[in-house]
Amino acid sequence: MSDYKDFTVDQQNFGDLGEYLKDLKTTNKIKFIPIIDAGIAQRNEKVEEYSAYDSGVDMDVFIKSGASNFYTNEVRQFTGQDWAGDSAYVNFRADNATLYWTT
Repeated sequence: MSDYKDFTVDQQNFGDLGEYLKDLKTTNKIKFIPIIDAGIAQRNEKVEEYSAYDSGVDMDVFIKSGASNFYTNEVRQFTGQDWAGDSAYVNFRADNATLYWTT
């Protein structure tokens, strides 16, 4: 994981991860099962691109915080805190949540 972003690999510390996992499977018959954190790290889209977050925003699958403005009924994306800092969380009841996790 690079910079606390799901679906990424820290190339500096784990650049040979693919070869290592292939060797584990071939030599020791060990399977690799990654743990995916439910919180998707929010990053400033003007500074860096992060497809897991960007596509979640585009697909509108993240949990909303409800009306955050009494006068306009504006609904915003909920931002929670976890080990990655500001994070968004997929609303698993969203119609396209499964599509989000499989693309």
